[in-house]
Amino acid sequence: YSMAHLVASVGRASGLARAILPIILEINRLFGGYFLSPAQLPGYFVWLDAIDFIKYGYVGLALNELEGLEFTCDPNLTANCTFTVGEQMIIQRGYDQLSVGGCIGILFAFIIGFRFLNYLMIRYFK
Repeated sequence: YSMAHLVASVGRASGLARAILPIILEINRLFGGYFLSPAQLPGYFVWLDAIDFIKYGYVGLALNELEGLEFTCDPNLTANCTFTVGEQMIIQRGYDQLSVGGCIGILFAFIIGFRFLNYLMIRYFK
């Protein structure tokens, strides 16, 4: 919501904001962790991973669900059991760089940063 306000304040016309915002949101969805985990991203996309606010919500939820989780699998149904505890999945996917509290703090920083930039754009450029 705060990012949408920022994009609307940057654009001179509402049509420009309606054209730019879906592009920004789609890029954020692509690098949010649904399709590629942070450990699987190529090195030249690390900067997109760092500024992606969707990733921090996804990683925070994944950490909340996977920490302390134990998997059981039937050897008759599956050929190999890749993960036995959630911590293995956290390390393999690269979610171990942050904590749940760190993800929440970064999301609040994004909200405050977007709103502050929005204020600056409206105050000095409109």
